[in-house]
Amino acid sequence: IDSYINTLLINPNIGRVEPFLVGKRYVYRSIVINSINKIVYRVDEDVLYIIDIWDMRRSPNNLVSRIE
Repeated sequence: IDSYINTLLINPNIGRVEPFLVGKRYVYRSIVINSINKIVYRVDEDVLYIIDIWDMRRSPNNLVSRIE
């Protein structure tokens, strides 16, 4: 996870816009860590916020409700 976060700190736009969170207050992005998990994050100026380490086996609706 640390190596992915370091990569995001260097290039925060490398993750794709998270499709389940489009239209929310912020633009949320995600990057897949492995076949099960992804990092959901957002960038605000010079700050990278890790929103969740998401287990992709769960319903996307759970992710949406957690972010609201």
